[in-house]
Amino acid sequence: MTSPPPRRALLALLGATALMVAACSSTQSPSTAIAASEVALTAADQLAIQYVTLPLCGPTAPKLCSSASISAQIKTQARNAYNAIQAAKANPTSAAAAAAAAAVSELQALVPPATTTN
Repeated sequence: MTSPPPRRALLALLGATALMVAACSSTQSPSTAIAASEVALTAADQLAIQYVTLPLCGPTAPKLCSSASISAQIKTQARNAYNAIQAAKANPTSAAAAAAAAAVSELQALVPPATTTN
């Protein structure tokens, strides 16, 4: 069995995490929404790790590469999302759940599916 190409795998995982965050609707209890955000953060972190471990883009980089500035933004937002979820778990309100979901969505938006040098 062969694994899918990295770009395809990244796109599939990104789509799955987007669906998980979409599941955090206002009809859920704050605790359920926070748990869904935590699951979405785990998936987004996996995507982020795959991206930041790619070689940096440059003249001699392979077709799949990462940007140092985007990698730094991803690391910062991943920490922000984690902190938002921890704060929401400590104070499980609808506002805290929404803030956690928004922080995870911001992380997901930062992770590009792939960057090419050509």
